[in-house]
Amino acid sequence: MKNKLLTQAAKSMSAVLLAAVTLTNIPGCVNAGAVKSTEPVYPKMAQYPGEDENGWDKWNSSRRKQLSAPEGYCDSLWNFYGDSSRTYLSSTQENRAYSPVSLYMALSMLAECTSGESRSQILNLMNAPDIETLRTQAGQVWNANYCDDGAIKSVLANSVWLSDSLEANSGTLSTLAKSYYASAHSGEFGSDEMTQAIRGWLNKQTGGMLNDAVSDIAPDASTLMALYSTVWFKGRWDNEFNKKLNDTRTFHTPSGDVQAEFMNQSFDRSYYWGEDFGAVKQPFVSGCDMWLILPDEDKSVSDVLDSGNYLSLLTDGYDYENSRTMKVNLALSKFDVTSTIDLMEGLTELGITDVFSENADFSELCSSELYVNSARQSARVTIDEEGCTAAAFTEMLMCGSA
Repeated sequence: MKNKLLTQAAKSMSAVLLAAVTLTNIPGCVNAGAVKSTEPVYPKMAQYPGEDENGWDKWNSSRRKQLSAPEGYCDSLWNFYGDSSRTYLSSTQENRAYSPVSLYMALSMLAECTSGESRSQILNLMNAPDIETLRTQAGQVWNANYCDDGAIKSVLANSVWLSDSLEANSGTLSTLAKSYYASAHSGEFGSDEMTQAIRGWLNKQTGGMLNDAVSDIAPDASTLMALYSTVWFKGRWDNEFNKKLNDTRTFHTPSGDVQAEFMNQSFDRSYYWGEDFGAVKQPFVSGCDMWLILPDEDKSVSDVLDSGNYLSLLTDGYDYENSRTMKVNLALSKFDVTSTIDLMEGLTELGITDVFSENADFSELCSSELYVNSARQSARVTIDEEGCTAAAFTEMLMCGSA
């Protein structure tokens, strides 16, 4: 969408929590047939009290516990956020949605399964000096973005799927379960049972928002392992748009002007600007925000992404200098954007190459020779008068080397 760049800042909050998971019958060879699974135990949060004044203290305490984070924990994430967003969102003539968080979690799990140069290339992209640092950081990212308190739904889920024929390292699988809340499943790839189990898991974790993309998921019999990372977000605006104020306006796209339905609000709020953009926050109930970033009139979305000036807005937060409280007249088009991205070319450009070739080293996972033969992400973002709903899943499939 020309002249409309939408992005959500990472929240600087986290608490390292471990999932209570056992891996009985998952490592090594298991009986063929029905898919065997183990599921993680997610954090439980007190629910948003609404008008029940007696529940506010409990809700606030629960929220602080879940979303607290070490100061500066996300400082090393911004290069990945900026580089990957530029790679997958720039130079496109179509509307596109991309989830950095989903790819980040998938790559972190992939790093746990690899060794040698294969792991080093992932660590370099993720700005982590070693796997222990990445593991801690990924746990903080997971918790900082996980919230299911009745006001905001921001649920992350991970899973690992194994062929019955693959003897996997139980220690690595245990790490994926404990540090990434990854559920573990085993069965026969290419079978209807395995395919339906994967599709069912993906639809459940994304609220059915990506059903069309999920229906295309069907790892064949050559697959030995699959990793999935999902995000499902749903939030209500703190101040919902009045549908009676909607109107039809011209929206400027790279391929020409189109007519679109716009929602309208006027409010006194902080307005932000940079060298090539202007921006406002659109707040959700209970404190989360969506950034609405508008390229200057002579700039495109790609220009803003390529310059990276917008990142200082996201990283500096309240300390960002170029802001002023003023009356803002916001005209925001309603939209529903869905896209599927082949990740392999972009990851290769970002320096991850070995895992896609005969040089792949998956010795932390198993003694078999594996390589990643498919990596893609599907994402969808919708906004209307009530709020925003979004979902994404990242898929990475491993096959055996010839």
